[in-house]
Amino acid sequence: MLGGEFKKTGIFSWLLIFIITAVVFNVLQICVSESYTEDNWRSEALEDLSQAYEILESREEISESEIALWEEEIAEINYCLENDIPYNVDNMVTHAYGMSGMDTFIFVVIIAAVSRLFSVEDENCTWKNLFSVPAGKKKIVLNKILAGLFLAAGGIVIFYAVSLIFGMAVFGFPDSLLAAGSAGGLPAMVNIYAVLFKTVGLGILKAFFWSGLVLAAGAILAGTGKILMPMIILIVLLSDLFSSHLPDILNKILPFHALSGSVMYMEISFPAACLMLTGYTLAFCFACMFLFRRKV
Repeated sequence: MLGGEFKKTGIFSWLLIFIITAVVFNVLQICVSESYTEDNWRSEALEDLSQAYEILESREEISESEIALWEEEIAEINYCLENDIPYNVDNMVTHAYGMSGMDTFIFVVIIAAVSRLFSVEDENCTWKNLFSVPAGKKKIVLNKILAGLFLAAGGIVIFYAVSLIFGMAVFGFPDSLLAAGSAGGLPAMVNIYAVLFKTVGLGILKAFFWSGLVLAAGAILAGTGKILMPMIILIVLLSDLFSSHLPDILNKILPFHALSGSVMYMEISFPAACLMLTGYTLAFCFACMFLFRRKV
């Protein structure tokens, strides 16, 4: 039955849209970002260091959490300069990791794709016929959930696979497995492939979270697709803002710290972010399964 869900949703069209989105934003990233090489990394690092100090001087305009992140980056740059370790040099892996700053856009496309799993039934008025089959309502909804999670994971894998291809074509393979990074808030040497693996894994969990939210809301609230999707996309776009300005007590409950920032510069630990996003995703899926109500 998953095949039927993919056919109704237009799986191949959405996979093509995922690829086009990834290509467009990889081209933009390469065009607008400065390339750090073995020859110019020191001058670029000094410029970044100066910019970070200037931002910290205007403490009134940034939150305490942002101050901590900038101080962490300053420590990392100083660590590279003192130990003569190339800072932020571009290669295939670091380019793909850097694309995590643009993953918001692929989340928007994923939300649009997943929302079709329910809206296509609304548009064609097929709920009554669908629930008349022997499979049963819960199994039908479970198939829609699995299809949504597959779309979410597929969108992220395509996004980072395209990023690796672009990175290999433009910057080449990395010369070393290690690069300067951050571990426990302190500068350290990190394995860039491990960081990339965590980035892709966290990206999939973020996509699961947004997909689960769309599925739960679409299942519970009948006929709200045209209003619901823009509202969720707005939350996606503002998640960084929520993370920075929500009170600490709310950030311990709500997942915006886990949804914002990259693996190296998150305000909570990587395992905590994974557990939080997994918990919310499961809660959304259970809500979709057991609170599904429609007039058929």
